[in-house]
Amino acid sequence: MMIKRLVPAIVLLTALVSCSNCAPWQRRADAVPGGAFNQVYRVFVECVGGGSGGGAAAAVDERHLITARHVAEMCEQNGQTTWKITAKSSDGDAYEVVLDKHAKSGADASRLVIVGTEEPFLAAQWTDNVSVDEYVCSIGLDSNDMGLAKECGIVSEIGWRGTKYIKVTAHWVPGFSGGSVWDENGNSIGIVSQGAWTADRPWLVLVVPISEFRDLLVVEYSPDMGF
Repeated sequence: MMIKRLVPAIVLLTALVSCSNCAPWQRRADAVPGGAFNQVYRVFVECVGGGSGGGAAAAVDERHLITARHVAEMCEQNGQTTWKITAKSSDGDAYEVVLDKHAKSGADASRLVIVGTEEPFLAAQWTDNVSVDEYVCSIGLDSNDMGLAKECGIVSEIGWRGTKYIKVTAHWVPGFSGGSVWDENGNSIGIVSQGAWTADRPWLVLVVPISEFRDLLVVEYSPDMGF
C-alpha cells in the first residue's frame, strides 16, 4: 500500500467525509469551552505565481501553531515560493502566520508564528502518553465548504520509520495534514502526517508523536514575536 502525504500540494483539496457514527468523544471539564473545534486552525498556503493548498494546525501557545512540515513548505516542495500563509479559527477569524522553525528530528512537523503582536490562539494540551488500541480523533479541513470535519479511529501500531510514528486506522484524508490528534481525555498526542486509503484495504494514517517535535513546544525568541 502506498503511503501518501495527506495534503497534495498546489492542488484543490479532495472532499472530506465527516464521521456520523463515531463513539461519543468527551472533553475534560477543564478543557477549552466549546470543545475541540475551538483548538483547531485551518491553514491556507498560497504560492507566488499561483497555486495553493491547505491543512490544519494546533496551537503551542497564544502566538504559535504546530502543523506538518509538508503543509508549511508545500510551495517550496513544488519548486515555487510561499507568498502567504493564513491561519483561520473555527469562527472564521483569519491571521497571517509565517514559518518559524522545523522539528530538529527531521520529522514532518513545523512551527508557525503569527505576524504582529496579537495572541489569539488557544493552546492544545500535549501528551506523549499513548498506547495501542487507544481511541483517538482528529479534526481537519473539509474542502466542501472550507469548514472542519471530525474523524476518529484506533491506534494500531507504534514504531519507527526513520523517526517515531503512531499508526492509526482511520479515514483521515487531504486537509487533515498537520492537524492535532486527540485522545478521549482531550490531550493531543501528535499531528497527522501521511496515510493511505484504497477501496480494498483498511485506511491508515501515520501520526507524528510529540516526542519527535518536543523542541517546537518550547517557545524561544522569534523575530516575529514583537519584542
